[in-house]
Amino acid sequence: MRNLALPALLLLGLATPMAAKAGVYSDDLSRCLVSHTREADQIVMAQWIFGIMSVHPDVSSIAKVDDAARTTNSKKMALIFQTLLTESCKDETAKEVKYEGTEALKNSFEVVGKIAMQTLLGNPKVAAE
Repeated sequence: MRNLALPALLLLGLATPMAAKAGVYSDDLSRCLVSHTREADQIVMAQWIFGIMSVHPDVSSIAKVDDAARTTNSKKMALIFQTLLTESCKDETAKEVKYEGTEALKNSFEVVGKIAMQTLLGNPKVAAE
C-alpha cells in the first residue's frame, strides 16, 4: 500500500465536482486564497474535511470524530473563511461575486480544499502507507 498518495490525489481531483468554467475573477480569487492560507489554516481545513468525511456511513465505524471536535473545527473554518473573504481577499471576492456570481466562489474554495487534502496526503506517514 505504499506510494498511494499521488494516485489518491489524482482520484480526489477527478471526484471533486467542478463548475463548468472558472472565470478570470475566480482564478484571481483562487490565487489570493491560496497565497493567504497559512500552514496552520491548512491543518484546520484538513481536520475539518476529515471530520465531515468521518460521518459517512461507510467509514464512521473506523473514523471517530466526536461532535464537539466537529463543532470546534467548523467554527475555526468559519473564521478562516470570513478572514479570507472579507479581509485578505476582499477585493478579489467582490470582483468575483460582481462579475461571475456567488456560485463562482465554489471554484475558488475547491482549490483551497485540494490544498487541505494535500496537507493530509502529503504527510510522510500517510505517504508511507
